[in-house]
Amino acid sequence: MRTDYGQHNEIAIVGMAGRFPGADSVEQLWQLLMNGRDGIRELSPEVLRAAGVPDELSSAPGYVPFATEVPGIADFDAGFFGLTPSEAECTDPQHRLVMECAWQALENAGTPATGRIGVFVSTESHTY
Repeated sequence: MRTDYGQHNEIAIVGMAGRFPGADSVEQLWQLLMNGRDGIRELSPEVLRAAGVPDELSSAPGYVPFATEVPGIADFDAGFFGLTPSEAECTDPQHRLVMECAWQALENAGTPATGRIGVFVSTESHTY
């Protein structure tokens, strides 16, 4: 697309990556959705008790007994990203996932991580 100013504003998305509850990749997420499923699971009272949630809390009207898990959260390779183990340990797990997904998006695109490239990342607010 050309603007009135004669500049090119083309954007090509050539690789994608993501980690989602119940899915390690964009492809796995798509399969979950196509199968009418999601990665959210309901927690039984026994599981909540075992996790230390008091019965009076888990039986409260506003309590939502559901959980999501992102697989591989502890598998971060600090050295690969130039971090020491102690730096990685104090880095928000979501930031570690972003770094892994950015690299996976480049691999998915078949793009070597050299030269001029752009990686666009989005996230949602969290309370970690």
